[in-house]
Amino acid sequence: KTARDLIAVGVSDYQISLDGIPEIHDLTRKKFNGDGTFEEIWKNLRKMKQLEENFNVLLRVHYTPQTFRSLPTLINLLNENFSSDSRYSVIFKSIGQYGGKNDGSITPVSRQEEIAAERALNSNLLSTDLINDHNKNEDFKLCYAAKPNAYAIRADGSLNKCTVALADDKNKVGHLKPDGTFELNHEKHKKWIKGIFTKQANTLECPYSEIKNAVDQETIDVKVVQ
Repeated sequence: KTARDLIAVGVSDYQISLDGIPEIHDLTRKKFNGDGTFEEIWKNLRKMKQLEENFNVLLRVHYTPQTFRSLPTLINLLNENFSSDSRYSVIFKSIGQYGGKNDGSITPVSRQEEIAAERALNSNLLSTDLINDHNKNEDFKLCYAAKPNAYAIRADGSLNKCTVALADDKNKVGHLKPDGTFELNHEKHKKWIKGIFTKQANTLECPYSEIKNAVDQETIDVKVVQ
């Protein structure tokens, strides 16, 4: 019913993430009471198949070096349940270090390893019916936060560029006003879209990394002067 109501008002595109097979997913994706969430997510994904309405579900499958070997089991489940429905597609994304308090417990995958792994998954295991043509992992990725027309709108109307650095004030670039117009902090905003003009790959792939590193360097410079 929730999906049908959302589709009726124009909300028809969804990105739903899974962290692996049920026992792995439930270690990291918990409810407030500590229970896992895989079973409920899976049940809802299967229920949506019963709808006649048009919608698109992008299943984003996360992995780490430790969980990568279990992906074939999950991919088999995805193939069996969703390959016959063109409304579903899949992309793979490695878990990275983005500045959170648990960064130290994460083993990142190098860019080269990520490209090789995801090309292998797409070409050898995932059903061709589920491959998302617009999200294939190539040598270069453009982050949505680097795009001038991409924003995350928070519950209080705040405009963010990045959906990871939610607690960082540098990520708050404006506000959505009651009449639907944007009020932008242009000085903050131009730092996020700098890569569009410089064409630097690292700035386009993760503008937040450059912004954060620039602030860290300023702090170091101040301490040295003092």
